[in-house]
Amino acid sequence: MSLSGVQMALDVAAVAAECRTVGEVQSQLLPALAAATGAEIAVYHQIALGPELEEYGVPWPDHDSFATVLEPYPAVMHESPLIRHFVRHPGPGVIGVSELVSRREWRENAVYRESLRHLGFGDQLALVFSLNDGNGHAITLGRQGRAFSRREGDLLRLVEPHVRAAVRRSLEAPDAYRVVHTRRQRVRWAVRSGPAIAAAGTAPALTGRELEVLALVAGGLSNQQIGRRLGLAPRTVDKHLENAFGKLGAHSRVEAVVNLRVRMAHVL
Repeated sequence: MSLSGVQMALDVAAVAAECRTVGEVQSQLLPALAAATGAEIAVYHQIALGPELEEYGVPWPDHDSFATVLEPYPAVMHESPLIRHFVRHPGPGVIGVSELVSRREWRENAVYRESLRHLGFGDQLALVFSLNDGNGHAITLGRQGRAFSRREGDLLRLVEPHVRAAVRRSLEAPDAYRVVHTRRQRVRWAVRSGPAIAAAGTAPALTGRELEVLALVAGGLSNQQIGRRLGLAPRTVDKHLENAFGKLGAHSRVEAVVNLRVRMAHVL
């Protein structure tokens, strides 16, 4: 990364260090990330992975029309290239739509046509991260015009620990903040307050190793093949699967993969 890129990352890290509330994440950190990456829109997502999945979006800029524009999104979100990517490769990471599909394919995608084009998401860059709290967390950036570059993705990777720390700290604050609430395919404005980490959901988080094992299960590998791929004993693979089954409420390999995909589909 160039010297200017490193300076941008340092500037974002400095802003993140000052955030103490979700309102400050919205008004300070999200525009700082947008400025550093050339984005026009930034959204922080928090996803409750309990018995009933819910998503709370904190957008910047905070337009009243945001929830209305997103009304068609729940019905078509399974077509999102980003969601499909994280279903196949679950876990934290950074990826852009332009890395996954061509510009023409994106313009023809139902998610773009029905919803995101109205918000100015000509390209979309996602940072998915974990707070080990049983919930999903992500920041998505969008802009019209040119696609996001590898440099901008690298910048997100560089600042991810600072963003994660700022979000964790902010979710513990008692201050109220406005969110776009998606539940049962209904999208509306709502207000949240209090420690969201404790309130958002109760499902225990999958470990990085459990996610790796499940990703290979989804690829059709046997436990022995997974063990060879990851350098684990078969009994260790069995134990990781047993733990993952319990966290996902699953009783079979297929059910575990399906339940994981349902969870990941609500991360973006």
